[in-house]
Amino acid sequence: MSGGAPTGPRQDRPHPAGPRPSGPTLTAAALCVLGGALSFLAVTLARNAPLTDPPPAAHPLRIAQVTSQLFAPSCPAGRPDAFYDPADSLCRTLDLDGGLTVEEVADAEAVPGPVADLWAVRVTFRPEDVAELRGLTERVRSEPYPRGQLAFVHGGRLVSTGVLAGPDRQGTASLGGPYTRAEAEVIVGELAG
Repeated sequence: MSGGAPTGPRQDRPHPAGPRPSGPTLTAAALCVLGGALSFLAVTLARNAPLTDPPPAAHPLRIAQVTSQLFAPSCPAGRPDAFYDPADSLCRTLDLDGGLTVEEVADAEAVPGPVADLWAVRVTFRPEDVAELRGLTERVRSEPYPRGQLAFVHGGRLVSTGVLAGPDRQGTASLGGPYTRAEAEVIVGELAG
């Protein structure tokens, strides 16, 4: 052979092992890697996020004095201070301006009452609400029936009406219905939720 150029295939470069990846395959692989990285980042940020206060209750609890009540199948329309109590078929009018708004209660539980098979609701209020609530209960307690009662309104509905004993120095008060156990537990669910 003359000229010195080899006639066979070049041996300095290896042959590809298979077909080269196409553009869509590379794009899909890149998206998988990017998705995994973003997922890892989201989990890491969520674990290290600072703890914040929970948002305020969507429906704060209103506590107000009952000013009047009458037997009725419903309450008159257009009276924001009138609430219907279906358990007793009563329309109760409340003094909302002289009442108290509580964003949330610290604790609420159904407890056996002093009479067999009757229950009460024990509510523990937050320290910032205790002084105002104590003033309201002391003012209402000396009133004749039905003005001697406090009403609890949550989410625009009348939850309970009765005499509130307390709150004591720890902020705990007792709402005696008297209730059945099931009724007391429903009230607890409303007050705690």
